[in-house]
Amino acid sequence: MQVARAVHNDEHLCCGQHKFEHVPEISYPGSQMNQTNSISSEIQARIISGNRCYYAYRKLMKSRALNKKLKVKNIIKV
Repeated sequence: MQVARAVHNDEHLCCGQHKFEHVPEISYPGSQMNQTNSISSEIQARIISGNRCYYAYRKLMKSRALNKKLKVKNIIKV
């Protein structure tokens, strides 16, 4: 992936005898990068991830069977 202000539509990047495929966006562990170096897709991905986590544990956190201390301990681990 090439990162530049102007978007390049080349199909492959050649470096010596190696050809690399051009992709508009890549997911690297912990972050997303795109060819214009914009962080809007990264922010959107983090919001979606947070919502998934919240809705996955919603019933557990509203349960009266678990005390508050245990709930806080589990949130910190996640």
